[in-house]
Amino acid sequence: MQRGIREWLIRNYSLDKYILKHNRADGPDFLVNIKETGICHLQVECKGSNDDVDRAIGQTLGYIITYNAPIFLAIPENYRYFRYLEKVIESFNLPLGILIVSDQEITKKRDLKGVEG
Repeated sequence: MQRGIREWLIRNYSLDKYILKHNRADGPDFLVNIKETGICHLQVECKGSNDDVDRAIGQTLGYIITYNAPIFLAIPENYRYFRYLEKVIESFNLPLGILIVSDQEITKKRDLKGVEG
């Protein structure tokens, strides 16, 4: 999943303007920083299984506070509670975007408000 997300980020966020970092420490899987300032522009957290996604909301909200940037949650296309997850995010107007990952493509199901590529 992470290789596909990396490729998606490179296609959607110009490396002339942004620096893409794969985060191996505690934190989101990817950080997209503004090249000129080094400030975090957005984040992506990848969750490959249903059990991983079930605990992701609290985790990603913590990353928003830590890195002061909105975050995409990348989840598998077969996530069993997708509609429920989407409803929770929208009901509370959480600053989370959703990326659906399949073997063939990555689809943006919920955009990040105020974040440009």
